[in-house]
Amino acid sequence: MKKLKSKFENLVKFGFKFERSNDKAKYREMIFRVLKQN
Repeated sequence: MKKLKSKFENLVKFGFKFERSNDKAKYREMIFRVLKQN
């Protein structure tokens, strides 16, 4: 569970970078991909 949380925190950090680059669609797609893996 701890591993999953850190993975999600990395996604959130990554998300802020994507927000700045205004690439929400790709970011969302990536989240769904990671969530499907678990």
